[in-house]
Amino acid sequence: MIKHINIQVWGKVQGVFFRNNIKKKAESLNLKGYAKNKDDGSVFIELEGDDLYLGLMFDYIKLAPGASKPTNIKYNYSKELQNFQDFEIK
Repeated sequence: MIKHINIQVWGKVQGVFFRNNIKKKAESLNLKGYAKNKDDGSVFIELEGDDLYLGLMFDYIKLAPGASKPTNIKYNYSKELQNFQDFEIK
């Protein structure tokens, strides 16, 4: 089932290619959406795709890809799909 999830990640996630690693993983899992830096030092990620692959992405984020060091992750599912066409870094 296709779902939409919003994820916000705090910690050492800016300036360490975190968004680039998320993009590569999202593309490998056929997830669509975007990742963008927030002014508070966090990264906000919106994803749409198969529920199984969204779970795999969440696990990937928790494992701290590359040099990142997430300290806090919040997420929520949304019922409204945005129908993203690809994954981009904003």
